[in-house]
Amino acid sequence: MTDSTLYRLVDSVIDTSTPPETWLFGLNEIEAILSKLPRYLGRSDRSVWEHSKCVASRTHDLFCTDRGEKSWAEDAYFRALYHDASEAFTGDIPGPIKHLIPGLKDFEQKLQNCVYAYAGVSSEGIVRRYGSQVLYEINRAVKEADREDYENEQDQFKELQIQKERRDVG
Repeated sequence: MTDSTLYRLVDSVIDTSTPPETWLFGLNEIEAILSKLPRYLGRSDRSVWEHSKCVASRTHDLFCTDRGEKSWAEDAYFRALYHDASEAFTGDIPGPIKHLIPGLKDFEQKLQNCVYAYAGVSSEGIVRRYGSQVLYEINRAVKEADREDYENEQDQFKELQIQKERRDVG
């Protein structure tokens, strides 16, 4: 093992020459990193963790309020809370760039699967507890909440741009 294969998180050092499934890290480390990681390469005042908490809250609401499925709500909440956890390792890479990097999506998915397993909400565990349809519903709700939060952020960006243009003119 060479030094170049070691990656330091907060309290853990992982060997990147081994598969992500063998890495040992804590969820608190993921939270700490994501809370310092700005969205949109720093063009946002929000961190990835703040975004994740909003998505988790909305996903929980979708299950508890909109669908009345309280039994799955906790699993849905934690899937949503950690839906961007791979960014603790990769950073918040914009989607258009992500698609240009060969193998990145697969690597991110492996990381996501590891974090979901640490959080007790692996795909396999949810299917075992509730069935594959519930996993589909949870993933769909997370995507919906993520999209809603993204649209809210875009509206805020537009409003900030309008305010900036008004200041520049005046």
